Amino acid sequence: MLQNKSQKLKADLEIENKKGVLIYQGDKLATPEDIAFVQWVNEDINYYPDFIVKDEFGEVKEIWYGETADFILMD
Repeated sequence: MLQNKSQKLKADLEIENKKGVLIYQGDKLATPEDIAFVQWVNEDINYYPDFIVKDEFGEVKEIWYGETADFILMD
């Protein structure tokens, strides 16, 4: 189920990215894959993005995800 959640998030962000929406993780530009991976690795934490809009019509210009703690992959 969690993998499906990450796949859906990635697909949704890819759609937005193709529209020209910039996606950030912390203070760095990120890809939909980056965000989906961080969500998958940190499965116990839900990250809610901030949406930056272009104008009064609410068209999204940027999506910002907060900082996440570094992690170490172990055998």
